[in-house]
Amino acid sequence: MTQLVSSPVSSPVSSPVSSEVSPVATTFLLATLLGLAVGAAGLLAESLVDSPVWISIFHRLAPWAAATVVMGVRLRGRPAAAAACGILTQLGLVAGYYATQAGVTGQGLDTRSATVYGVLAVLAGPAYGLAGAGLRNPSARLRQLNIGVACSPFLADGIRVIVGCLTIGRHVLPSTMVGESYLVLGVGLALLLARSRRDVVPGLVFGAASAGLLMLGLDVVLA
Repeated sequence: MTQLVSSPVSSPVSSPVSSEVSPVATTFLLATLLGLAVGAAGLLAESLVDSPVWISIFHRLAPWAAATVVMGVRLRGRPAAAAACGILTQLGLVAGYYATQAGVTGQGLDTRSATVYGVLAVLAGPAYGLAGAGLRNPSARLRQLNIGVACSPFLADGIRVIVGCLTIGRHVLPSTMVGESYLVLGVGLALLLARSRRDVVPGLVFGAASAGLLMLGLDVVLA
């Protein structure tokens, strides 16, 4: 007499690898698309009004850095992925900006500028991605450092605009207002991102130091 033995039915279990990769891959895709969109939007915004003051509002480091930090927030606890995401976002920003510029002007791609800013994207992207991922780090010192890195482009933009006005030897009110606005935004961002009041002052100290390094790096690369 043949005995029928039912084979156990294996229940579908999701692979731990796929459950880990999927959110990261989704964030990478979103980072690339956001970079392309923000880069293109920045160029289009600059071209709306033919005014140096108007252009100075949008042709800044801070909007691009903010987009990168936002994407890094999605990868808390995944430092390697956050750094890679920062590079993808920044490269998307460069590609979106210069591809749109080529389309709007009809003069072809500015390969030299695109290459220079592409190199800057690879250098700066990981810092901003990691800053976003580490804004809620349980270590107070690391959290404050990340707040500083996130604020530093706003502080650097404000200082660069104001110093530029002083360098030409006259007080240009609209331009200095742009610079002052970016400084206020940098301080406001530190207040917004701080987990407690004790994070604000150290975060701004780190931000000022990061802004100084950022401006020095720009002077070296763009010289």
